[in-house]
Amino acid sequence: MKRILLFSLVLVFILPFSFGQTRQLGVPYFRNYTASDYDANNRNSDIVADNEGRVFIANFEGLLYYDQATWRMLHLRSLTRPTSLYLDSKNTLWVGGYNYFGHVVVADNGTIGLKDSENMSSLKGEVLKIWEEDGHIVFLANNDRVYRVNDNHLSLLRRHTSNNEDSVDLD
Repeated sequence: MKRILLFSLVLVFILPFSFGQTRQLGVPYFRNYTASDYDANNRNSDIVADNEGRVFIANFEGLLYYDQATWRMLHLRSLTRPTSLYLDSKNTLWVGGYNYFGHVVVADNGTIGLKDSENMSSLKGEVLKIWEEDGHIVFLANNDRVYRVNDNHLSLLRRHTSNNEDSVDLD
């Protein structure tokens, strides 16, 4: 009985790998990039892939992205760092950071840049989480305030309660 069990385990776990069938068995291919590969800081806080296959990473130095050929860096204004990324239902990538909120724009020639949100002076703190609510982009900052984006203009929506119950409206 022990021999049959051992033989079964060998067939199930070792045999497929010995014939190079790992990709066909559903094992994905991963490549681990080091900070020297992408020439930036080794501290990353969030990662998102858009519908075009570009990978965006909230890196300590800025918004790092890989366009399937080259690593590139977009620096945020005032040398702030991005902390949160969110790809919305319209394929717009929103970027939140320390006293920063904006979104990625792609020019007609394919150049990628950042568009800062208006009225960012009202944002004091670090963006912790971004989501969609009632057709608007909403985010939570570490000052326990929830902000809403209307036509790229930030407005304070409500104070977030610490016990995860309903938030208190500030309007």
